[in-house]
Amino acid sequence: MYKNIYLFSLFIIILIICFYSKPVEYFTYYCQVENNKCIEKNDNLGYCGFYQLYNTPAKVFNSYSDCHQYLNKFENLSKEKCLKTSNVGWCTDYLGNGICLEGTPEGPVDMVKYNMCLPTQYHNNPRERNAWFYSNT
Repeated sequence: MYKNIYLFSLFIIILIICFYSKPVEYFTYYCQVENNKCIEKNDNLGYCGFYQLYNTPAKVFNSYSDCHQYLNKFENLSKEKCLKTSNVGWCTDYLGNGICLEGTPEGPVDMVKYNMCLPTQYHNNPRERNAWFYSNT
């Protein structure tokens, strides 16, 4: 008798779990990756990772075109070529790794994303870390 009650109770619990559990919903989104490209992801996370250089989470995009619009067209320039290009500057992180970005003498255009890039005229920075270099040629 106890065996029947146990099996019936187990059946009811399984039935309740199956009834109330919902299937995991996957969705498509786009992420920028370190090599300045957009990739498609399809999962239930909605997470693109973390940019070490910018010390911020990577932005999530709903479409490929939105992601592509946000790409940095100067990212592949060397520091030398960057500083010879108009309206861009060189931003470095705490390790001295750098990237070429759109900007002005005061700093990058996107100061929220690149908040660690301090213009070199405002601080003594002999190691070129967390710095912004700009040359309007």
